[in-house]
Amino acid sequence: MRTPVLVYILLVLTALFWGGSWVVVKQLTAEVDPIFIATVRFLIVSVFFLPVAVWLHKKGEKVKISDLGTILLLGIFGVTLLYILQYYGISLTTAINASLMITFNPTMTLILSAMFLDEKINLKKILAIIIAFLGAFLVITNGSIDFEKMIGSIEGSLLTLGSTTCWAIYTVINKKTLNRHSPLFITVYTSIIGTILLIPVALLASSPDKLFTLSINGWLGLLYLAVLCSVFGYSAWSYSLEKLDASKVAIFNYLIPLFAVVLSYLFLGESLTPYSAFGAFLIFAGVYYSTRVG
Repeated sequence: MRTPVLVYILLVLTALFWGGSWVVVKQLTAEVDPIFIATVRFLIVSVFFLPVAVWLHKKGEKVKISDLGTILLLGIFGVTLLYILQYYGISLTTAINASLMITFNPTMTLILSAMFLDEKINLKKILAIIIAFLGAFLVITNGSIDFEKMIGSIEGSLLTLGSTTCWAIYTVINKKTLNRHSPLFITVYTSIIGTILLIPVALLASSPDKLFTLSINGWLGLLYLAVLCSVFGYSAWSYSLEKLDASKVAIFNYLIPLFAVVLSYLFLGESLTPYSAFGAFLIFAGVYYSTRVG
């Protein structure tokens, strides 16, 4: 059966919105604490997802006591820790460098899958992982060995790499959960639980008074992250997974850093350095090779 063009349009739009999120977050961190950005984003998302949770419950897809531990872990690694690390990372480095770190996600997922899902990993895949790690090192350091001078940018890249690791952990846990629940169920409850966990962290981190002084552009940025990146993006991604093989959908992940680089250049005036570009190439090469070898 021929795949509708709409599916590909939705995937490209999702990649575009997700690529733009790095630019929006970078601009928002100049006005408000990164944790508050994540918290308000997912509070808005939860407003949309709570009715969906009720609908899923009435449909028969209910939260069981045996699900609570798994959903809690999904919320921690898929929302709370992921976005705290990612947004603090973006605040310390360039949006381009931060976005390039997400290309490392398949490599981290491969490593964790081998450790916890008993997926096979051979010498060729180990070589691919080493290549990807070298690429990540170049992106993080930008080819400089003056770590004292680059400490802020390095910390930012490492925090973003930590968020990538969180997403890989989320993916591995998610794989074990999909045989019991739909992707929509997991997305909805991950977002709601992650939001609940973010609230006390945000209140401890700083005063929420800053939200009252947030500019109109700041609020538009939060709505962009919540509505276009989360509600639309996750819904479109889940819909596409129902229409296409997961491997085909995953290819569109590689459009995200491409859009991020272009939009960061246009709106932030950032540029891609030769070291970061070569590092990104090595990460892509390692990821590609690891998915092609047996």
